Amino acid sequence: MTKLRLVLVLAFVSLPLVAARVVDLRALTPHAYDARALPEQVGSHRLLREQPLDAEVVSMLEPESYTMRLYEDDRDSAVWVYFAIYSGTDTTGAHDPAVCYPAQGWDASAPEERGIDLPGGERMAVRAMGATLGRKEERVLYWFQPAARWPVFTPREQVQRILDGFAGHSQYGFVRLSTQVSAPTEEERRLADAKLAEVAIALAPSVRQAVTGVAVSAPR
Repeated sequence: MTKLRLVLVLAFVSLPLVAARVVDLRALTPHAYDARALPEQVGSHRLLREQPLDAEVVSMLEPESYTMRLYEDDRDSAVWVYFAIYSGTDTTGAHDPAVCYPAQGWDASAPEERGIDLPGGERMAVRAMGATLGRKEERVLYWFQPAARWPVFTPREQVQRILDGFAGHSQYGFVRLSTQVSAPTEEERRLADAKLAEVAIALAPSVRQAVTGVAVSAPR
């Protein structure tokens, strides 16, 4: 029985390494990822402008493609959308807002996993948090979008990511939505969270389509 448990533990520990090797082998077919392939109209919000990140930041994050956009509705309600795509074939990846915000001096709450209902009865898992810097307060909603499915809750998501690698779907997108809270009250926070959820629902199909990628001919 002890030997059997040892074998099972070793097999479980080695799964990520095996999956990584399979991902490398499947990466021979090149893909073109375009994070900018997002609609100009997202729910009630319309694209106002796109803002490039500093070259140093892009070099640190190393996405295959990214976009940073500001959307506003008719009431001047603004939502920032950051979307980056990663191939999943290397060790780089998106920086979790729960780490990034405090690193930039913000006081951030612990992320809370939530489920968002999508049209057609589907559901995806996201994370929500708040952050304050002096008198400035933001609400943040973010998720990691796989190519072939909607994200699920942890720890199931961690196992599913390994299975995605075996299936040849190692790429993923990172989406972060943020908006400022007009007043530090629970009602304003609730309204801000509802606004971010609305944008997430409208944006999700385009995000998933972009992460799927388009196969291109290999260079000769």
